[in-house]
Amino acid sequence: RPGNVILIADGAISIEVLEILNEKEVKGKVINSFTLGQRKNCNLPGVHVDLPVLQPKDIDDVQNFAAKNDMDYIFASFVQCADDVRFIRQVLNDAGGYNIKIISKIENEAGLRNIDTILQETDGIMVARGDLAMEVPAEKIALAQKLLIAKSSVLGKMVITATQMMESMVTAPLPTRAEMTDVANAVLDGTDAVMLSSETANSSDPPVVVNMMNRIVSNAELGVDYSYQYDWLRHNISGKNAVSAVEATFASVARAAILFGLDANGDGVTDVNEGSVAVVFSHTGAAAMGVAKYRPSCPVIVVSDDTQVLRNCSGWFGLLPMQLPEGFIGVRGELQGVLEEVTNLATYLGLAYDGKHVIVLAGRDELWGDQSPEITVKTLGMDRSQSLRPQTSQLHLAQYQSPFQGNSISCVQTLNVTPETVIEKVSNRRGTKIIATLGPSSWGKEDTINGMLDAGASIFRIISGVKTLDFLQTMVTDLKIVLEKRRLSYEAVAATVAASATATMPMSMSFKMSSSGAA
Repeated sequence: RPGNVILIADGAISIEVLEILNEKEVKGKVINSFTLGQRKNCNLPGVHVDLPVLQPKDIDDVQNFAAKNDMDYIFASFVQCADDVRFIRQVLNDAGGYNIKIISKIENEAGLRNIDTILQETDGIMVARGDLAMEVPAEKIALAQKLLIAKSSVLGKMVITATQMMESMVTAPLPTRAEMTDVANAVLDGTDAVMLSSETANSSDPPVVVNMMNRIVSNAELGVDYSYQYDWLRHNISGKNAVSAVEATFASVARAAILFGLDANGDGVTDVNEGSVAVVFSHTGAAAMGVAKYRPSCPVIVVSDDTQVLRNCSGWFGLLPMQLPEGFIGVRGELQGVLEEVTNLATYLGLAYDGKHVIVLAGRDELWGDQSPEITVKTLGMDRSQSLRPQTSQLHLAQYQSPFQGNSISCVQTLNVTPETVIEKVSNRRGTKIIATLGPSSWGKEDTINGMLDAGASIFRIISGVKTLDFLQTMVTDLKIVLEKRRLSYEAVAATVAASATATMPMSMSFKMSSSGAA
């Protein structure tokens, strides 16, 4: 209607609507000048856009590309309500994409207002700050980010923070100090992953960008007060109803990691690679996601025989996937043999050492800890283990209820930082994941892909619609070849570690390290 404003290219161009000419045309006044590039977004602040969340071209991309190529995630744009998520799920299911996770991009007013019901249906959300800042006051985006991350964390849904995180690195060798602070604040807010868009799609050296993001994230995690974070999560998760015994057992992994916290390098901070390491045996992924929900202060090695489960773990905070041999049957009696190889490999990778506590979550009557979990603790270098809060129950999926009084939530995160933390060079193994967008800078360039993986990329993002499906298919095929080469390389490392182990094992097996970079 007259008086509304049309925003183009993240608000770089503003057009005031003067007159509605017909159903397809309006007359407007351009308020400011800017050079308009190709394929830029368009926003209508305060206007409910009555369009399907997936257009016919989108449905074709989802069914004939994403489902066909067994993608791990769909990042769905402009999700406005729970029905949008249900529709996307149906489109995926119709094409056999049952295991593809839906990440709903919250980028308009309707999505923000309906966040509680959207979280009920979606597998995760993305805080898409670019378009969201066109729909709500840009000066309030920081508040929106904290609210969305807090609500997702309490419900155990994956949350990704995106848009212009290090935009200056498209052309500059270093990000601005404000961008560095922005990335760090997303980590401190509790995001599972941070995403790079044009920074890796169009920059001259994507691996350098990923490496810089890796360094910022790793150092930001030094300041997290994991004890306070755990208490905050438990307080908000329990709400008015007590959690089930299963969830309480998952939470106990994080609590045990805090109790076993050891300041090994004497810097006054319990880093994510100090104190303990957790090993979670998960067949369906429920145990892995349940543990990640409480953001333990230690690395969490997820052992599974399901490749899809391991790939989905790539986006969750702190989870390190490890694949069991094909055809392996999860029997409780095999636990010690499997655990021996896991700890050998963890020691080789620098995740474990003599004297370090290994927190093991497995099943009471089977290897997998998804339904009847039990925790035991082993100290490396010592022949003893003990049960820690063994709790069992049938898996209980409670009906969703919003735990937020008056639709609000406390987002305060207390940090634990000393001057030495800031001044001294302290190493840290990050838990936050990095998503890198593929584009002209990396298409068909194996060295660039490997460089981004070596620098710390966890997931690769492919944007449909920018090229033909044939081009995208070729790109995915090439990407899978690169990842397969890396997987074979990891297998060779695992075999070497197993061959060099001096301990006698009740059975012999080899592990596959799940390749970083879930498509």
